[in-house]
Amino acid sequence: MSNQLTFKTTTLNPVIHNGQTYFTSSDLATMLEYANVDSVTKIYNRNSDEFTSDMTDTVKLTVSKRSTNLQTSTRIFSLRGCHLIAMFARTKVAKECRKWILDLIEKEIANQQQAERKTTVDERTGLRQAVSMLVSKKGLLYSDAYNFVNQRFNVQHIDELSSEQLPQAVEYVHKICLEGELITDPRYMVQENKCDEDTLQLLAKMYHFCNEAQEMRQKAIDTGMYNAINETLGGHFLHNFGMPLKCTMKKARAYFNNEVKKLDQNETVTIDRDTAKAVVQYINKSRLFAQSTEQVHRELFDALGITRFSGIKNDIAATAYDLSHEFNYWLDDFSNQVRPRLPCNF
Repeated sequence: MSNQLTFKTTTLNPVIHNGQTYFTSSDLATMLEYANVDSVTKIYNRNSDEFTSDMTDTVKLTVSKRSTNLQTSTRIFSLRGCHLIAMFARTKVAKECRKWILDLIEKEIANQQQAERKTTVDERTGLRQAVSMLVSKKGLLYSDAYNFVNQRFNVQHIDELSSEQLPQAVEYVHKICLEGELITDPRYMVQENKCDEDTLQLLAKMYHFCNEAQEMRQKAIDTGMYNAINETLGGHFLHNFGMPLKCTMKKARAYFNNEVKKLDQNETVTIDRDTAKAVVQYINKSRLFAQSTEQVHRELFDALGITRFSGIKNDIAATAYDLSHEFNYWLDDFSNQVRPRLPCNF
Protein backbone atom coordinates (compact mmCIF):
# COMPACT_ATOMS: atom_id res chain seq x y z
CA MET A 1 0.00 0.00 0.00
CA SER A 2 1.41 3.42 -0.92
CA ASN A 3 0.23 7.00 -1.37
CA GLN A 4 2.12 9.50 -3.45
CA LEU A 5 3.51 12.63 -1.80
CA THR A 6 5.22 15.62 -3.34
CA PHE A 7 8.29 17.38 -1.98
CA LYS A 8 8.93 20.56 -3.95
CA THR A 9 8.50 19.23 -7.51
CA THR A 10 9.48 15.64 -6.79
CA THR A 11 6.83 12.92 -6.57
CA LEU A 12 7.59 10.30 -3.93
CA ASN A 13 6.08 6.90 -3.18
CA PRO A 14 6.11 6.29 0.58
CA VAL A 15 5.79 2.77 1.92
CA ILE A 16 3.17 2.05 4.60
CA HIS A 17 4.91 -0.31 7.02
CA ASN A 18 3.40 -1.35 10.37
CA GLY A 19 0.77 1.35 9.91
CA GLN A 20 3.36 4.14 9.57
CA THR A 21 4.90 6.10 6.69
CA TYR A 22 8.36 5.05 5.50
CA PHE A 23 10.58 6.18 2.60
CA THR A 24 13.13 4.11 0.74
CA SER A 25 16.79 5.11 0.67
CA SER A 26 16.30 5.98 -3.00
CA ASP A 27 13.42 8.40 -2.33
CA LEU A 28 15.29 9.90 0.59
CA ALA A 29 18.35 10.49 -1.62
CA THR A 30 16.10 12.17 -4.19
CA MET A 31 14.59 14.44 -1.53
CA LEU A 32 18.05 15.50 -0.33
CA GLU A 33 19.25 15.96 -3.94
CA TYR A 34 22.02 13.40 -3.69
CA ALA A 35 23.23 12.11 -7.02
CA ASN A 36 23.58 8.57 -5.71
CA VAL A 37 21.55 6.53 -3.22
CA ASP A 38 24.84 5.37 -1.69
CA SER A 39 25.13 8.79 -0.03
CA VAL A 40 22.16 7.97 2.22
CA THR A 41 23.52 4.48 2.87
CA LYS A 42 26.89 5.93 3.94
CA ILE A 43 25.20 8.39 6.34
CA TYR A 44 23.25 5.53 7.91
CA ASN A 45 26.31 3.24 8.18
CA ARG A 46 28.37 5.97 9.87
CA ASN A 47 25.63 6.70 12.42
CA SER A 48 23.73 3.42 12.69
CA ASP A 49 24.08 3.40 16.49
CA GLU A 50 21.74 6.43 16.66
CA PHE A 51 18.90 4.69 14.81
CA THR A 52 16.38 2.56 16.70
CA SER A 53 14.44 -0.37 15.25
CA ASP A 54 11.40 1.94 14.88
CA MET A 55 13.36 4.34 12.68
CA THR A 56 14.60 1.97 9.97
CA ASP A 57 13.98 -1.54 8.67
CA THR A 58 14.67 -3.73 5.64
CA VAL A 59 11.74 -5.10 3.66
CA LYS A 60 11.13 -6.98 0.44
CA LEU A 61 9.83 -4.64 -2.26
CA THR A 62 8.81 -5.48 -5.81
CA VAL A 63 10.84 -3.62 -8.46
CA SER A 64 10.07 -3.65 -12.19
CA LYS A 65 13.12 -4.15 -14.43
CA ARG A 66 12.89 -4.87 -18.14
CA SER A 67 9.30 -6.08 -17.95
CA THR A 68 10.20 -8.33 -15.05
CA ASN A 69 9.06 -7.92 -11.47
CA LEU A 70 11.83 -8.64 -8.99
CA GLN A 71 11.72 -8.69 -5.20
CA THR A 72 14.68 -6.96 -3.62
CA SER A 73 15.69 -6.31 -0.03
CA THR A 74 15.37 -2.55 0.52
CA ARG A 75 16.20 -0.36 3.49
CA ILE A 76 13.41 1.99 4.46
CA PHE A 77 13.26 4.83 7.00
CA SER A 78 10.36 6.01 9.13
CA LEU A 79 9.65 9.74 9.27
CA ARG A 80 11.79 10.01 12.40
CA GLY A 81 14.53 8.07 10.64
CA CYS A 82 14.27 10.35 7.58
CA HIS A 83 14.54 13.39 9.82
CA LEU A 84 17.70 12.03 11.44
CA ILE A 85 19.26 11.31 8.00
CA ALA A 86 18.39 14.89 6.98
CA MET A 87 20.06 16.18 10.16
CA PHE A 88 23.35 14.57 9.06
CA ALA A 89 22.95 15.65 5.43
CA ARG A 90 24.86 18.69 4.19
CA THR A 91 22.99 19.46 0.98
CA LYS A 92 21.39 22.84 0.32
CA VAL A 93 17.90 21.39 0.50
CA ALA A 94 18.45 19.47 3.79
CA LYS A 95 16.96 22.22 6.00
CA GLU A 96 13.81 22.49 3.90
CA CYS A 97 13.55 18.70 3.83
CA ARG A 98 13.71 18.49 7.63
CA LYS A 99 10.85 20.98 7.98
CA TRP A 100 8.74 19.08 5.46
CA ILE A 101 9.33 15.78 7.31
CA LEU A 102 8.40 17.36 10.67
CA ASP A 103 5.12 18.52 9.12
CA LEU A 104 4.45 14.94 8.01
CA ILE A 105 5.22 13.66 11.52
CA GLU A 106 2.70 16.09 13.06
CA LYS A 107 0.03 15.04 10.56
CA GLU A 108 0.69 11.36 11.21
CA ILE A 109 0.46 11.82 14.99
CA ALA A 110 -2.79 13.78 14.62
CA ASN A 111 -4.26 11.04 12.41
CA GLN A 112 -3.23 8.34 14.87
CA GLN A 113 -4.75 10.23 17.80
CA GLN A 114 -7.98 10.74 15.88
CA ALA A 115 -8.11 7.03 15.02
CA GLU A 116 -7.45 6.07 18.64
CA ARG A 117 -10.30 8.28 19.87
CA LYS A 118 -12.99 6.70 17.71
CA THR A 119 -15.47 4.37 19.38
CA THR A 120 -18.77 3.08 18.03
CA VAL A 121 -22.25 3.80 19.34
CA ASP A 122 -22.61 0.17 20.44
CA GLU A 123 -19.30 0.29 22.32
CA ARG A 124 -20.54 3.32 24.27
CA THR A 125 -23.74 1.57 25.42
CA GLY A 126 -22.21 0.67 28.78
CA LEU A 127 -21.21 4.29 29.40
CA ARG A 128 -24.69 5.59 28.54
CA GLN A 129 -26.22 3.07 30.94
CA ALA A 130 -23.80 4.12 33.68
CA VAL A 131 -24.67 7.79 33.11
CA SER A 132 -28.40 6.98 33.28
CA MET A 133 -27.81 5.31 36.64
CA LEU A 134 -25.90 8.38 37.85
CA VAL A 135 -28.69 10.71 36.74
CA SER A 136 -31.28 8.59 38.52
CA LYS A 137 -29.28 8.23 41.74
CA LYS A 138 -28.00 11.81 42.07
CA GLY A 139 -30.93 13.65 40.51
CA LEU A 140 -28.72 15.34 37.88
CA LEU A 141 -29.49 16.55 34.39
CA TYR A 142 -28.07 14.34 31.64
CA SER A 143 -26.05 17.27 30.29
CA ASP A 144 -24.43 17.79 33.71
CA ALA A 145 -23.67 14.08 34.09
CA TYR A 146 -22.00 13.92 30.68
CA ASN A 147 -20.08 17.10 31.49
CA PHE A 148 -18.51 15.31 34.45
CA VAL A 149 -17.17 12.64 32.07
CA ASN A 150 -16.08 15.16 29.43
CA GLN A 151 -14.17 17.27 31.93
CA ARG A 152 -12.57 14.25 33.58
CA PHE A 153 -11.14 13.00 30.25
CA ASN A 154 -10.67 16.44 28.64
CA VAL A 155 -12.96 15.82 25.65
CA GLN A 156 -15.85 17.75 24.14
CA HIS A 157 -18.11 14.74 23.62
CA ILE A 158 -18.09 11.09 24.66
CA ASP A 159 -17.60 10.00 21.03
CA GLU A 160 -14.06 11.42 21.35
CA LEU A 161 -13.18 8.89 24.03
CA SER A 162 -10.63 6.30 22.88
CA SER A 163 -11.26 2.59 23.23
CA GLU A 164 -8.76 2.64 26.09
CA GLN A 165 -10.52 5.49 27.90
CA LEU A 166 -14.03 4.04 27.51
CA PRO A 167 -13.82 1.37 30.25
CA GLN A 168 -12.09 3.95 32.48
CA ALA A 169 -15.02 6.32 31.96
CA VAL A 170 -17.55 3.61 32.85
CA GLU A 171 -15.58 2.75 35.99
CA TYR A 172 -15.37 6.46 36.88
CA VAL A 173 -19.16 6.94 36.65
CA HIS A 174 -19.81 3.77 38.68
CA LYS A 175 -17.38 5.01 41.30
CA ILE A 176 -19.29 8.26 41.59
CA CYS A 177 -22.55 6.36 42.05
CA LEU A 178 -21.15 3.98 44.68
CA GLU A 179 -18.69 6.17 46.56
CA GLY A 180 -19.97 9.68 45.90
CA GLU A 181 -16.61 11.04 44.70
CA LEU A 182 -18.19 14.15 43.26
CA ILE A 183 -19.36 16.86 45.64
CA THR A 184 -23.06 16.53 44.85
CA ASP A 185 -24.26 15.35 48.28
CA PRO A 186 -27.25 17.52 49.28
CA ARG A 187 -25.84 17.67 52.85
CA TYR A 188 -23.07 19.90 51.43
CA MET A 189 -25.56 22.37 50.01
CA VAL A 190 -26.54 25.43 52.04
CA GLN A 191 -29.67 24.74 54.08
CA GLU A 192 -32.44 27.05 55.17
CA ASN A 193 -30.67 28.57 58.19
CA LYS A 194 -30.87 32.07 59.53
CA CYS A 195 -27.87 34.28 58.69
CA ASP A 196 -26.60 37.53 60.11
CA GLU A 197 -24.83 40.18 58.09
CA ASP A 198 -21.31 39.01 59.04
CA THR A 199 -22.04 35.47 57.88
CA LEU A 200 -23.41 36.69 54.57
CA GLN A 201 -20.28 38.80 54.09
CA LEU A 202 -18.20 35.70 54.77
CA LEU A 203 -20.22 33.69 52.25
CA ALA A 204 -19.83 36.47 49.70
CA LYS A 205 -16.04 36.42 50.13
CA MET A 206 -16.00 32.64 49.86
CA TYR A 207 -18.04 32.87 46.67
CA HIS A 208 -15.52 35.36 45.27
CA PHE A 209 -12.58 33.06 46.05
CA CYS A 210 -14.38 30.04 44.60
CA ASN A 211 -15.01 32.07 41.46
CA GLU A 212 -11.28 32.85 41.28
CA ALA A 213 -10.59 29.13 41.63
CA GLN A 214 -12.77 28.48 38.59
CA GLU A 215 -11.04 31.26 36.65
CA MET A 216 -7.65 29.79 37.54
CA ARG A 217 -8.84 26.39 36.38
CA GLN A 218 -9.92 27.87 33.04
CA LYS A 219 -6.56 29.63 32.65
CA ALA A 220 -4.81 26.31 33.27
CA ILE A 221 -6.87 24.77 30.47
CA ASP A 222 -6.40 27.74 28.08
CA THR A 223 -2.62 27.80 28.57
CA GLY A 224 -2.26 24.08 27.87
CA MET A 225 -1.33 23.20 31.46
CA TYR A 226 -4.41 21.00 32.09
CA ASN A 227 -2.65 17.72 31.29
CA ALA A 228 0.51 18.69 33.18
CA ILE A 229 -1.48 19.55 36.32
CA ASN A 230 -3.60 16.43 35.86
CA GLU A 231 -0.48 14.22 35.75
CA THR A 232 1.42 16.09 38.48
CA LEU A 233 -1.28 16.85 41.07
CA GLY A 234 -4.14 14.58 40.08
CA GLY A 235 -7.21 15.22 37.90
CA HIS A 236 -9.67 15.47 40.79
CA PHE A 237 -8.44 18.98 41.68
CA LEU A 238 -9.30 20.58 38.35
CA HIS A 239 -12.38 18.40 38.02
CA ASN A 240 -13.94 19.39 41.36
CA PHE A 241 -13.25 23.05 40.62
CA GLY A 242 -15.23 22.65 37.41
CA MET A 243 -18.83 21.48 37.26
CA PRO A 244 -19.19 20.31 40.92
CA LEU A 245 -18.07 23.70 42.26
CA LYS A 246 -20.18 25.52 39.66
CA CYS A 247 -23.32 23.66 40.81
CA THR A 248 -22.59 24.40 44.46
CA MET A 249 -21.91 28.08 43.72
CA LYS A 250 -25.22 28.34 41.86
CA LYS A 251 -27.10 27.11 44.93
CA ALA A 252 -25.00 29.32 47.21
CA ARG A 253 -25.81 32.39 45.08
CA ALA A 254 -29.55 31.65 45.22
CA TYR A 255 -29.35 31.12 48.96
CA PHE A 256 -27.36 34.33 49.44
CA ASN A 257 -29.82 36.42 47.43
CA ASN A 258 -32.75 34.96 49.33
CA GLU A 259 -31.18 35.62 52.74
CA VAL A 260 -30.25 39.19 51.84
CA LYS A 261 -33.88 39.95 51.12
CA LYS A 262 -35.12 38.72 54.49
CA LEU A 263 -32.08 39.74 56.56
CA ASP A 264 -32.87 40.92 60.06
CA GLN A 265 -29.80 42.29 61.84
CA ASN A 266 -31.21 41.28 65.23
CA GLU A 267 -31.32 37.61 64.30
CA THR A 268 -28.52 35.19 65.13
CA VAL A 269 -26.87 32.85 62.61
CA THR A 270 -26.95 29.07 62.78
CA ILE A 271 -24.99 26.80 60.43
CA ASP A 272 -25.59 23.07 60.62
CA ARG A 273 -22.62 20.75 61.07
CA ASP A 274 -22.68 19.29 57.55
CA THR A 275 -22.67 22.73 55.95
CA ALA A 276 -19.79 23.83 58.17
CA LYS A 277 -17.90 20.66 57.28
CA ALA A 278 -18.45 21.30 53.56
CA VAL A 279 -17.17 24.88 53.94
CA VAL A 280 -14.01 23.76 55.71
CA GLN A 281 -13.44 21.01 53.13
CA TYR A 282 -13.61 23.53 50.30
CA ILE A 283 -11.27 25.85 52.19
CA ASN A 284 -8.68 23.08 52.55
CA LYS A 285 -9.04 21.82 48.98
CA SER A 286 -8.81 25.32 47.53
CA ARG A 287 -5.73 26.15 49.60
CA LEU A 288 -3.91 22.91 48.76
CA PHE A 289 -4.78 23.22 45.08
CA ALA A 290 -3.62 26.84 44.94
CA GLN A 291 -0.36 26.11 46.76
CA SER A 292 0.45 23.14 44.51
CA THR A 293 -0.48 25.06 41.37
CA GLU A 294 1.69 28.00 42.35
CA GLN A 295 4.69 25.74 42.96
CA VAL A 296 4.25 23.89 39.64
CA HIS A 297 4.02 27.13 37.65
CA ARG A 298 6.94 28.77 39.47
CA GLU A 299 9.07 25.70 38.71
CA LEU A 300 7.87 25.67 35.10
CA PHE A 301 8.90 29.28 34.56
CA ASP A 302 12.26 28.59 36.22
CA ALA A 303 12.81 25.58 33.95
CA LEU A 304 12.02 27.74 30.92
CA GLY A 305 14.46 30.39 32.12
CA ILE A 306 11.72 33.01 32.55
CA THR A 307 12.57 35.29 35.45
CA ARG A 308 10.26 37.66 37.30
CA PHE A 309 12.05 40.56 35.62
CA SER A 310 11.63 39.30 32.07
CA GLY A 311 8.35 41.15 31.53
CA ILE A 312 6.35 37.92 31.17
CA LYS A 313 3.74 37.60 33.90
CA ASN A 314 3.09 34.28 35.58
CA ASP A 315 -0.63 35.01 36.01
CA ILE A 316 -1.61 31.52 37.12
CA ALA A 317 1.05 31.38 39.86
CA ALA A 318 0.15 34.90 41.02
CA THR A 319 -3.57 34.06 41.18
CA ALA A 320 -2.80 30.83 43.04
CA TYR A 321 -0.70 32.77 45.57
CA ASP A 322 -3.49 35.28 46.18
CA LEU A 323 -6.06 32.52 46.45
CA SER A 324 -4.20 30.49 49.07
CA HIS A 325 -3.16 33.50 51.16
CA GLU A 326 -6.55 35.21 51.06
CA PHE A 327 -8.18 31.99 52.17
CA ASN A 328 -5.71 31.88 55.07
CA TYR A 329 -6.45 35.46 56.08
CA TRP A 330 -10.23 35.42 55.92
CA LEU A 331 -11.19 31.86 56.74
CA ASP A 332 -8.67 30.38 59.20
CA ASP A 333 -10.60 31.82 62.12
CA PHE A 334 -13.79 30.21 60.85
CA SER A 335 -12.02 26.83 60.38
CA ASN A 336 -10.52 26.98 63.86
CA GLN A 337 -13.96 27.52 65.36
CA VAL A 338 -15.56 24.74 63.34
CA ARG A 339 -12.93 21.97 63.64
CA PRO A 340 -13.37 21.25 67.41
CA ARG A 341 -17.09 20.70 66.85
CA LEU A 342 -16.63 18.24 63.99
CA PRO A 343 -15.93 14.48 64.30
CA CYS A 344 -12.40 13.77 65.52
CA ASN A 345 -11.50 11.92 62.33
CA PHE A 346 -12.24 14.93 60.12
